[in-house]
Amino acid sequence: LLVNKKRFFQEIIRQAIPCPKSYFPETISEARDIAAGIEYPFIIKAAYSHEFIKKFHKKVFVIHSSSEFETAMELLHTAKLEFFLQEVIPGNAFFLFYSYFNRQSVPLGICGYDKVRQFPKDFGIGTICRSINRSQPTQTAVDFLKMIHYHGIAEPTMQGADFENK
Repeated sequence: LLVNKKRFFQEIIRQAIPCPKSYFPETISEARDIAAGIEYPFIIKAAYSHEFIKKFHKKVFVIHSSSEFETAMELLHTAKLEFFLQEVIPGNAFFLFYSYFNRQSVPLGICGYDKVRQFPKDFGIGTICRSINRSQPTQTAVDFLKMIHYHGIAEPTMQGADFENK
């Protein structure tokens, strides 16, 4: 569930956890129909990020036009990667936390932080971070990980201005 990003976002939506609008076409034709009805920019993510990164050396395709979309569809078709479309949340407010969940899905420690700067600029790794506790998004992520009986190291990411003062 956590490795397959498509299944993960489908479950997040099923659980009514706030997330970017996500679209799950089964065919390229269906993807074209969806893309025609959503605003630019949007992103195309692979179900399996590691395959996408290995093939294209980036996390996502950021789509700003129909010609960029068609180029991305051709690349994905050639690579035979499962994908989905997702809106881009404006802004750069990212909250993450590291935790370790034991076999009973109890977090044994949580260290939260905001990304202040990331590289690459969009969809990157935090290069400057600020430690902070944001109880609401942390609790949402902990509840989800407990629900799926997760154990091991976790690093949930939340984005949006709605949690900035929580």
